[in-house]
Amino acid sequence: PPSLEKLKSIVESQGFAFDDWKNELRKQLGQQKLFRAQFPESVNITEEDAKKFFDENPDQFETKEQVRASHILITPKKEEGSTEATPEEKAKAKAKAEDLLKQIKEGADFAELAKANSDCPSAAKGGDLNFFGKGQMVPPFETAAFGLEIGNVSDLVETRFGYHIIKVTDRKEAGTKSFEQAKAGLIQQLAQKKQAEMTQKYIDSLKAEANIVYPPGKEPTSTAPPM
Repeated sequence: PPSLEKLKSIVESQGFAFDDWKNELRKQLGQQKLFRAQFPESVNITEEDAKKFFDENPDQFETKEQVRASHILITPKKEEGSTEATPEEKAKAKAKAEDLLKQIKEGADFAELAKANSDCPSAAKGGDLNFFGKGQMVPPFETAAFGLEIGNVSDLVETRFGYHIIKVTDRKEAGTKSFEQAKAGLIQQLAQKKQAEMTQKYIDSLKAEANIVYPPGKEPTSTAPPM
């Protein structure tokens, strides 16, 4: 098993504060313990349950075309209080991006240049943006990324964020998952949904039986139903 320091490093590499992650994990484990005590029989989702859901919801198992890309973003500096960078700052940012692109074409490591120079938070991961589909990125970026073959690097791409250098690292073509591919995750998903519903019913029953006293000024306000 990973050491505590290794675990902390993994959690923080995903963008989470370690203490917040621990508190959330402790909360979830407490909820699971309460659930098991209240409902000793495990939530049972059969393969037949999963197949029925799969057949009734085919759209949920269609996969769109996706690419995985890394990028280096150079953002022109703006003066304090200004919403637009000056032409001089835009020119400096473009020149820097052009120099980085030249280094990449000459064989420099893309991820290392991203870590050292990119103005995007993805810099910590070597510029990796993971997989994304169409409609998730601004149009110029999307057009460039989906037009590249795996391993290829774009020319400079200008967006409202600045100047990008994009490298496509993987691609997923559009398709439909088979039931066998979806089965394990679907059974887990349906089990979690059923557990959440049972937990909510239990909470509602506790509320119905409880005499809840609110501190002054903290009483919930009733909202009239819409006409």
